[in-house]
Parts: sequence; C-alpha cells; structure tokens
Amino acid sequence: MDAYSHFDLLLILVERAGEIVGKEELLARVWPNVVVEEGNLRLHITSLRKALGDGEQGKSYIKNIVGRGYCFLAPVERLEEPPEVKTANLSKMRIDNLPISISRVIGREQTPRRFTTRTARTKMPLKSKEPISAS
Repeated sequence: MDAYSHFDLLLILVERAGEIVGKEELLARVWPNVVVEEGNLRLHITSLRKALGDGEQGKSYIKNIVGRGYCFLAPVERLEEPPEVKTANLSKMRIDNLPISISRVIGREQTPRRFTTRTARTKMPLKSKEPISAS
C-alpha cells in the first residue's frame, strides 16, 4: 500500500463530501488502467479510516454504503482563496558558513589511468569456450 493511493482516495472522498462515491469510480480514478480487486479498495479504506482515527471517541469519517460505495461524513470547509504561504527571504540568509567550493579534485589524476592499465593486464576467466576476437 502506498501513501499516494491513500491520499488520492481521501481527496476524492473529500471533494465529494456528503455524496456517495461509487466503488467503480474510486477504482478507476485511483488506479487508472490497472486491474484492482474490490478487496484491495476495502483494505485501503480500512487503513485510511485507521489513519483518520475513524471510530475513536464516536467519530466517523468514512461510511460504507453497502453495494454502492463510500461517503465522507465529516464537514468540509471550502476556501475561495488558498491561504497565504510565507516563504523564506533567501537574500537575508547567511552564506559565509558554507564550505568552500573546490574547482578540481586534487591527487586523483592518475587513478583512472592506473585502473585502466590494471584491468587490461588482469585476465578474467571466460564462461564461453569461444575465443574473443580482437576487432
């Protein structure tokens, strides 16, 4: 079970809060072009209920409408405008505590050449009995 499926299920149910959303619609929207059994949907709904605390202290968020689908029961408040999000002012951040960038790696110039030379001298056992042609 992945978090994306749970989030998608919750989003669909919340978008249509108070309405019955059919099992077929949920399956088609959450898992498009994939064959998913109804039992898998039930398992995801159960897991989602547990995450929401459904059934605790008399709270109920998702109701199963037998033979039809599921309904999100909790009140949903729709906002006309998204809330203002404050972002960090990057121009005021200190950058003097960052490590100095190194333009080139020192002392490693010979490593690739040594590796190539060693591997050329090493004979590897072949699984095939056919000789390798030098093309």
